[in-house]
Amino acid sequence: MTAQRSPSLPRSSTSSSQPRDTQQQHLSGRISASIKSTIVGVPDSETQICRFLPKGDLTTILSEQALRTYLKELLSESTDEVVENALHRIIGDPECNEPSRRALLALFLYHQRSGLLHHFKDWLLAPQHDFPSDEWLPFDQDRLDRTTLPPRCHEYIKDYQYIFIPSTIREDMHQTFHSKERLPYIGPPLASIDGSSGTVFTRKVAPGHWEEKRKNGSYAPADTTKPTVLAFKVFSGGHTGQEAETNFEIERNMLEDLRNGNYKHKMILLDSGSFVIRDETRIIQHCLIFERATCTLEEFLTDEKRGLKSWTSSLLLTNLVGLVQALACLHDNLDTLHLDIKPDNILVFDRPPIQLEDGTLQEAKFEWKISDFGLARKRHAKERTGPLYDRNRSASQSASLYATRPAGRFQAPEVQRRGSSKASRGSDVWSMGCVILMVLGFLVDTPSRVLRLLNSLQLEIVEGGVTDNLFYVTSDTYEWRSVMIKELYRFDYLDEPDPVIGIIPEARQMEAAVHPEVVKWSNQLFRWCNDKPEQPILKDALGIVFLRVLLIEKSQRIGAFYLSKRLADVRDRWKEIEAPSEPQNEHPEPRSLHSLEPDDDNGVTTPPHGSDNQGGSPVPSPIVEEPQPVALDHSRLCSAITQTGSASPKGFRQVIKEELIRDISQVREPCPLLSCQSHPINVAIRHKSYDALEELLIKANSGDLIIPCSGCGDRTPLEEACERPGDPKALKYFKLYKSEFGVTREFYDGHKSNMTKPAKEALRKLLQAPGQQQTDGSVIRRILTGRSNGS
Repeated sequence: MTAQRSPSLPRSSTSSSQPRDTQQQHLSGRISASIKSTIVGVPDSETQICRFLPKGDLTTILSEQALRTYLKELLSESTDEVVENALHRIIGDPECNEPSRRALLALFLYHQRSGLLHHFKDWLLAPQHDFPSDEWLPFDQDRLDRTTLPPRCHEYIKDYQYIFIPSTIREDMHQTFHSKERLPYIGPPLASIDGSSGTVFTRKVAPGHWEEKRKNGSYAPADTTKPTVLAFKVFSGGHTGQEAETNFEIERNMLEDLRNGNYKHKMILLDSGSFVIRDETRIIQHCLIFERATCTLEEFLTDEKRGLKSWTSSLLLTNLVGLVQALACLHDNLDTLHLDIKPDNILVFDRPPIQLEDGTLQEAKFEWKISDFGLARKRHAKERTGPLYDRNRSASQSASLYATRPAGRFQAPEVQRRGSSKASRGSDVWSMGCVILMVLGFLVDTPSRVLRLLNSLQLEIVEGGVTDNLFYVTSDTYEWRSVMIKELYRFDYLDEPDPVIGIIPEARQMEAAVHPEVVKWSNQLFRWCNDKPEQPILKDALGIVFLRVLLIEKSQRIGAFYLSKRLADVRDRWKEIEAPSEPQNEHPEPRSLHSLEPDDDNGVTTPPHGSDNQGGSPVPSPIVEEPQPVALDHSRLCSAITQTGSASPKGFRQVIKEELIRDISQVREPCPLLSCQSHPINVAIRHKSYDALEELLIKANSGDLIIPCSGCGDRTPLEEACERPGDPKALKYFKLYKSEFGVTREFYDGHKSNMTKPAKEALRKLLQAPGQQQTDGSVIRRILTGRSNGS
């Protein structure tokens, strides 16, 4: 048998005083036991509408041998030829277009309805072949009237027939079921998670009732004799169900659009199908089907038991990089905003190696995937408006792009403020930055460190005393005073520790900044790594988050594509310090992780040109498997540049000198590796490798400081040094080694507002003297783009 629990056989005593069960009684008992096994643990109030006979059990119980024995009992005076002919009529033959009658016989055997079984016997012996079969199920009244069955049996058939024709759910198909049909769920849900748009149930589907789509478009039952476990997202809401229908259609259409797009990313979770259930008048349930996950990322990062496992840092960072690459694929390839990035919407799939029934070993799997596209929309689509979304605002904020659920702690400032500018790709990047902080806390410490971060986010609005939990504070909160008193709000580990305050564009131009408690938490995390080799890498990772991602002004945030590149560098450096003997995850390294090695961009490849910020996000190329170009000499230079900030930079500095002596042109040529494509000077500034910068400036000329770098969003080295909050040390090196170099007043005025005082002062010293040749990037850009005034 293939049900969850094999039905026990009715006992037959060997005592002469008690007769042996007949084959009819035996089959009836097995059918009843199989049906009962599907509702074990189901509340009594639901058993009548949930019970069913799995098709695998039907075939097993009414096997050829069992039917032959039963027919010899039923047709006791008939010849073997008659018995075999009756057996053939019950089993049927699909190739000859002869229908089966197994389900119909099981319906009659269920309660041993002697009158119905008598009619079934007559049908088997009748000369005609057009008597009722399984294809007649479910009977309506018209069909019942066309049979020879007495009217007194009609109600029994209509009440019980659906037990014997349970539904089959198909992968990648949208289906419609009637409310009387039995969905093939075995037992109660294994788990359920409530959300604002509905509930996600984890359920077992009976063997044979989940059909997978083959490459040729046909369907076949999953190749297993065990139940298939799937996740079912059931939508709810509204007195008439209109909210549920609207939310379901929005998410299903978005997933369909992503599925049909030209780009795919394995860390974007698409649905595995959908269905609706309707009664006589309307649709009463909407459901999306998904692969079952082990847990959410929030559960993973905050569960102390999972924290005891020996996850390698590079394994976790590999998945984090993959998530950001998946977000870049959404933004740049699919032109889609997710708008609800949070740890609860990132699912973790952690599966050990499994021995399959055919003896083969299914490899382990450990990967994270972005899920829940209920709020997602195309970047240029109209905002959703109306009562469905208006009433879902948070207590103190409201989104310009109304959400289908209350605004959450991971959403960006511009999403949650009434009257603020619309959501953008930068809004997703902010949310991902919050996730990155949680992963870093888990990475270097334990889940308790992550919980400490989440528990520190409370703030209180001055007007009305309303509380909320966010990664930032605004000037209308009591916590804002900590921002104003800078001694209480400083990054201990950053070169420029002052807070970055931004404006949320509202009628009253509200100021905002990262929550002081988040800053405090990051300082504590950094100190936790004192005297540990990963501290410099952690410093850079936190710097990426706070200086390029968690910025109030969304136009200043780095794009997801370039964020993935910087995190990939963090991952690679972290991997280098992992000792070979460091314990690995208890699973063998899965095949799925090989595709996430450092040189793999999961379908998001470096474009020739693009912007590091949201204003000009790159358009990655399609997924193409091709070998990476070999440029070991130049990658050696870039590698040495990134290492000169380490504890022992002398050896790397010597490598840089040797490389520049060997080929001086490297100082102005981009690295040919697709994973880099950056100019050496830009690389040195980005990594704060000042020893390397000094060697490069000695060999460079002033013109090299104004060459656009495609791997850095088309920024020149000068613009790289002026990126918020500015790099005063790099600018001082410019002045020291290129005294003839100068910038225009126009350039200075355009960048000073985003720079700290030391950086602004260093840039001011580079201002051109009267009559000095203009050497910033504006003239070069006009010449390169054909917009020169002729000078």
